[in-house]
Amino acid sequence: DVRIAHDTEKLDDVLLHHYDNWQADAYLDELRSFCTSGRAGPGLMALYTRGRSRGISTVGGVQRPAWVSRDAMSEAQHFYIFDMVDQKDRKRMAEIVPGFDQLPRVEPPHFYYWRRPMERPRLMRPVPLDPRYDTGYIDAEVSPESGTEDGAPAAPKHVWL
Repeated sequence: DVRIAHDTEKLDDVLLHHYDNWQADAYLDELRSFCTSGRAGPGLMALYTRGRSRGISTVGGVQRPAWVSRDAMSEAQHFYIFDMVDQKDRKRMAEIVPGFDQLPRVEPPHFYYWRRPMERPRLMRPVPLDPRYDTGYIDAEVSPESGTEDGAPAAPKHVWL
């Protein structure tokens, strides 16, 4: 029901229903919509803290991490961090991601990738792909191998499409 889109308590009820009744992955766009005054409700926390044990992967996207529950942020395992201008957002990421406050800002389409237990985030940069592909990214520390027998570039390792 679209009427609940601005009611964080009702949105959280939907997440709790998801956790209790569906063994399906969850994608939450604009994660801050699921937090009230920077606090996560029981539904969001159930998905992030116990969902994996039930086979439920939860992916949350956010443009303003400063407005997202620290509990929810600290439960995340993978981070894809694009350019952040606001210092409050950068500070929140530095609270979670080791060394983030020492990293320079990235220009789109570059981004940082970090997962637990990596020591530091990795810079991800665009990589030119064969024209048969639309887009892609490659770990900046890994370079693609030479071409294949038919002359097409070999598939690079760690590509994110």
